Amino acid sequence: LAKEDVPLLSTEALAKEDVPLLSTEALAKEDVPPSLSRFFPIFAPMDATKGILDFFVYLAPSLLVFMTAWILINKFLDRENRLKMIEMKMATQRDLLPLRLQAYERLTLYLERISPNVLLLNNYEAGTSVAAFQQHLLHIVRSEFEHNFSQQIYVTPAIWTVVRNAKEDIVRLINASADALEPDAPAHLLSQKIFEAMLKAENFPTQRAITYLKNEVSQLF
Repeated sequence: LAKEDVPLLSTEALAKEDVPLLSTEALAKEDVPPSLSRFFPIFAPMDATKGILDFFVYLAPSLLVFMTAWILINKFLDRENRLKMIEMKMATQRDLLPLRLQAYERLTLYLERISPNVLLLNNYEAGTSVAAFQQHLLHIVRSEFEHNFSQQIYVTPAIWTVVRNAKEDIVRLINASADALEPDAPAHLLSQKIFEAMLKAENFPTQRAITYLKNEVSQLF
């Protein structure tokens, strides 16, 4: 061939010649050798549906691994959060337990102080009238209750209701006993009247409240 005078066609000459150029679609229809399709995928016929299916087939394992890892991580984080919440709750209870016990002690002491037998013996003043002794007793009951008013933060609502009701029962007892007597009568008559009312009561309010307090404290341990 080197010795023959074979003209070489340049690009411009090929463009002028009537050389048919095959498009991608035409090549897809031609009998393209398998080896050419293997090295140049552009010459291979394309199927859109098969391409999408192949894409999802290749993507499915990755999605499965991702979803499995996501579920496991979420379960791990949820478990850690629950453990932290339990630890925080236990720490809070440890810190509040002394304060709660102190609140129960102070309320129990208050109920003991306003019990009629203790209240009358500790606060009786000879030579006073029924009216003066009545106001003195009511002042002690109410002022002691106001002094312990903040203790309701550390006890249950049921306990606080029991204590408040016991206080109101004592106030009603003092007023009812005083109303049955003359205001200018000696104070010892008021004490006698209150003791008589106590004997008639089977379960006195303060003792009932103290029993309720003891039962609830036992549930803390």
